[in-house]
Amino acid sequence: AFLFKAGSTAVDISDADFPADNITNPVWFSNYLFVGDLDTNRIYNSSLSNPTTWSALGYVTPTAFGDMIRGLSVYNNYLVAFKEYTMEFYEDKGTTPSPLALIKGALQHYGCLHRHTIKEIDGDIIFLSNDTAKRKRVSVLTNNFQIKHISTPWVEQVIQGISDTEIALNRADVLTIESQTFYILTIKNAFNSALVTLVYDVDEHTWYHWKSTAFTDNIIPIAGNFIVPASGLVWQNRETGLLHLMYPNDHTDGASSAKVIMQAQTPIFDDGNNALKLLNSVELVHLPKANKTPSTDGTGIVFDRLPTTYIAWSKDDYAIGSDEYWSGPAAGADITQGRLVADDTVTWTSPAAQGKIRRMKARRCGYFRRISFRVTQSLNGSLSNRPIPIWEYLELDYDVGESSAKNLDKGEN
Repeated sequence: AFLFKAGSTAVDISDADFPADNITNPVWFSNYLFVGDLDTNRIYNSSLSNPTTWSALGYVTPTAFGDMIRGLSVYNNYLVAFKEYTMEFYEDKGTTPSPLALIKGALQHYGCLHRHTIKEIDGDIIFLSNDTAKRKRVSVLTNNFQIKHISTPWVEQVIQGISDTEIALNRADVLTIESQTFYILTIKNAFNSALVTLVYDVDEHTWYHWKSTAFTDNIIPIAGNFIVPASGLVWQNRETGLLHLMYPNDHTDGASSAKVIMQAQTPIFDDGNNALKLLNSVELVHLPKANKTPSTDGTGIVFDRLPTTYIAWSKDDYAIGSDEYWSGPAAGADITQGRLVADDTVTWTSPAAQGKIRRMKARRCGYFRRISFRVTQSLNGSLSNRPIPIWEYLELDYDVGESSAKNLDKGEN
C-alpha cells in the first residue's frame, strides 16, 4: 500500500504488520489510520500520527454479532464498523495497542452490502443496507445513531435484484453540481447482468435513473467512477474505460449530437379508491422563474423555453405486454400541435411573454381505476448548451364513479 501526501511523493507502507491483503477502505480517525481485515474480521490501527508504522497487536475484533466486517467510516466523533447485517460504533479511549472501545448501547441491526457504497454527506452516511432478512435498501445513518431508509419501493425492487456473487460491482459516488448534491449508486442486476445507475437528489429527496438513450433500444448505462473538475463532470465508463465529460447546460451528445432526454414517472394514482374514473384532461404546467429574466446567447433566443414533450400513461399497473402499457393520447384527442410540443422555436422578448405560465393539455383521455404517468422531454438538437426548463406540475381533471362510468361525481386534482 502507498500513502499519498499533498505536495509530496507517494510513501510505501512497508511495515510487515500492515494487513495489506483484502482490506476495507482506509479511514483516518483520531490521528490513527484504520483498516478492516476482511479475512480475520479485525480492525487494525496504525501508530499515533504515523500511518506508516503498524503493530501486530494493534487491532480490535467486532464480536458483538457474528457477521463479517464490510467497511469503515467516521461518524461524528466515532468510528463505525459496517458489517454484513449489523453495525458497531467505537470511540477513542486512548488505550494501547488499540485505542478503540465499543459503544454497546449504539449497536444497529442493519449492515452494509459493500464498502464502496458508503458515502458521507453533511455529517450523515448514506449506504446500501442489508439485514438478516436480506432486504436491500438505501439507508442513511443520521444523528443520534438513527437509521432512515430513503429508497422508494421502486428503487428497492431494482436493488433487490443485486447479484449476490458480484457484490463488489456495486459502488457509489457523491457529486455536488450547481449546489445540488447527488448520491450516485451503480449496481449489477442478477436477472439480466445489466448495470443500473440510480441517483438520489439529497436536497430534493428525489430518485432518478440515469442512462443514455436516443429513443432507440440501444440503451447504455451511465455506470462508472465520477469526479468533478474545474468545470463539468467527468465519469469513466466502467465497461469501456472511456472518459466522458458532462456539462449541466449541455443536452446533446457531443460525438453523435443525440439528444439528452429526461423522463419523469409518477407513482400509481387511484385517489384512494378502486372506483372507475373518467379522465377529462391531463395538463402540464411550467412556472416562470421569479424575478429573473431569461438570458440570451447573443442571437435573441432566450434560455427559458419549453422542450418538446411527450406524455404517456399506464392503466394496468405497468403490465408489460399489455396494449395499454404506456399508451399515448388517443386519436382525436385535443392535443397541442399533435404531440404536446410547447413553443420550441418561439423567441420571447417582452417581460410579459417571459413571465407568463406555460401550459399544455391533452383532453378526453379515457377511463381508469389506477393510473401512472410518464413525461419525456428534450430540446431541439440545434438548441444545445442551454438549460432545459422543467415542468413543475401535472394536473388532472377527472370524474369519479362507483364501479362503472355511470353516476360520476365531479373531482379535480
